[in-house]
Formats: sequence, structure tokens, C-alpha cells
Amino acid sequence: MSYLSHKQLLSLLLLGIVLLFSPCTPGLRAGGGEGEAFNPGETILHHVADAHEWEFAIIGGTHLTLPLPVILYTPKGLDVFMSSAIHHGKKEEKTHEGKKTSVTEVKTALNTYHYEHGKFHLAEGGHLYDFSITKNVASLFLSVILLMAIFFQVANAYKKRPGQAPRGMQSFFEPIIVFVRDDIAKGAIGPKHERFLPYLLTIFFFVWFNNVLGLFPAGPTSRATSPLRSHWLCLLFSSPYLAETATIGATFLIRRGYPGG
Repeated sequence: MSYLSHKQLLSLLLLGIVLLFSPCTPGLRAGGGEGEAFNPGETILHHVADAHEWEFAIIGGTHLTLPLPVILYTPKGLDVFMSSAIHHGKKEEKTHEGKKTSVTEVKTALNTYHYEHGKFHLAEGGHLYDFSITKNVASLFLSVILLMAIFFQVANAYKKRPGQAPRGMQSFFEPIIVFVRDDIAKGAIGPKHERFLPYLLTIFFFVWFNNVLGLFPAGPTSRATSPLRSHWLCLLFSSPYLAETATIGATFLIRRGYPGG
């Protein structure tokens, strides 16, 4: 009697997850009910846009979603609740410039909100600050957890087996680490590349993990958000200057130019 290997079982498990959360799942419709034409653009934007909940699939008309914390700072104080409260609110259909929009009234112990187009507004007017854990933020947390879990395991393997040939997860990640060190860090920074190597590796794998998560049908697209890309560019551009300024001083750095080897 033959048994499936661990790799075969893992492949079957991943295939099942992809099929379960595939956009071709029965019951998936975009932009309307019976008789309305299918709108692929609306479908794409619905799944790409950030949201206060993480939707995985629609099976038989049932939405498989993960509610996320909603954190709002209002004039009455900090208001924290789960996004599942949106589905229990009172919905009202409005027509603006010939287009129908849905407005949901969400009541909490502190305030009453109107939820429209993915944003909260105070029913009585006024300004609020939204610090919610949205789908993109949750995906970033997931990437950080995966990053720490994997590389702590790889680091421990190097400590237990110093000087030996890598195996398992080590053998998969070592060529990528060597590529970042030799082809990116050394060429761009020079002899002082080891000082910035941990930072470059962190950014490289963090971006890569987010890209891989975004390839799944229900995966988030946090890597595509403009603020996130802007923050990464600012950090990558400013970190060598800040490090060099702390070492040799701002006056000498301005005279010499961009820090190099």
C-alpha cells in the first residue's frame, strides 16, 4: 500500500486552498443581482480596493469574510468595534446623479455612523480619524509574522549546524540572500555593504512576501498602495544618508555627495 509523501500532501492542500478561494467559485457575482450585466471592472476594483473586512470567497450566496477591528477617534473619544457591525446596521439606498449607492447606519455606544463607499462618517457631522486595521494592514501584519517565523527558523538552523551545507528551508533562501548581498548590496553600496545588508534583506523579503500573498485569489494588494510604496522609497533613499551623517557629520557628507564605498 503506497502513501503520499509530505510534499504531495502539501501540494494537494495548496491546490485545495486555491480552488476554494478561486474567483470562479459558484455564486460569485459583481455589481448586481438578477438580470444585470456582468461588470468585470467593478469586480476587479471590489477585490483590489482596501476594506474594513477580509473577504475570501462567496459560496452559494454566503460571504466568507474575516471581520477586522474598526478604530475611530471622534470628538467623543476613541471608538473601537468589529467590522461585522456594518452588516447588522440599517441599510438605505440613495440615488445620486443617477447612480444608486448604499448607506449603512452603524450605531455604537458612543456615536452613530454612516458607512458609505468604504468610509465612516459621523451621522451628526464632524470630523473623525480612522485608525482601523483594514485588509491591507492585516496583510502587512501577516507578512511580518511569516517573515519572523521563517527566518528565525533559518537562523537557528545556521546556529545548530555551523559550517555545514544548508538543507531544507536554508537551501531555499540561501541563494536569494547571496543574490541580494552580491548583486544588490555590494554593487550599490560598496565595501560598507554589510552595514546595510540586514536592512536591505528585510525590505527585499517583506516586499516579496507581500507580492506572493497578492498572487492568491483572495490575497490582498497592499503592495500596490501608493502610500506604502512612497514610504519604502523614502526609507531606502534616506537611510544611507542618515547612517553616514551619524558617522562622518553632515558638513562633510554634503561636500562629498551620496554615501558610497
